[in-house]
Amino acid sequence: AALAYRAAADLAGALGDRGAAADGLLGLTVARFVLGRYDEALEAALDALRIAEEAPQLPLQASRACHLAGMVHRNLGRTEEALSYLTRSVALARASGVSSQLVRALNEEGNALHLSGDDAAAIARKQEALELARASGDLSGVSDCLNDLAVIATGSGRDAEARRYLEEAHELTRRSGDARARVISAANLAGTLVADGEAARARALLDEALALTESHDLPAEEEVVR
Repeated sequence: AALAYRAAADLAGALGDRGAAADGLLGLTVARFVLGRYDEALEAALDALRIAEEAPQLPLQASRACHLAGMVHRNLGRTEEALSYLTRSVALARASGVSSQLVRALNEEGNALHLSGDDAAAIARKQEALELARASGDLSGVSDCLNDLAVIATGSGRDAEARRYLEEAHELTRRSGDARARVISAANLAGTLVADGEAARARALLDEALALTESHDLPAEEEVVR
């Protein structure tokens, strides 16, 4: 996938199609991110952002580029940089009018706010994202928000609330068909199940998740499951 996206971006650039070139670079960013190649992912995201900034009619691509750059910085422990990019991503997503991107930008900005210690603001962003995702029928967006709200709830000792979020999130990922989201929700739910003394069900979820990481080429998620 990474090779194909790179070729698509190069071809679109040669043809002068800025939108398609940015889309190719964003696809390349996601592929590199999933593979855990964060420096290369950030490079592709910033290349996409540069192209989108040169074409004012591309706020969606600019928002996605900032979103992905923020996620890379988050995974590398650079919270301040992550929050800066993600706040910008939210503003661009609002300008684009694309609800699915606004859901993801708001939720990810909430993650950065949580990491920076501002849980009240984090929950506010995530609740806005969750309401928007539910209203638009965005199952993947709903599950992402629920998973992350569960993380905050667990950290505050609200374990029963966290489990409710995780049970719903796992069911939604099974319906959505998103393998990576399904693995993440299974791993999160398994941790709660172990704490509640339900080790057998937790093991079954993790076995299922492990098979998905191997069949869908998800090394970073495989590490989490193991």
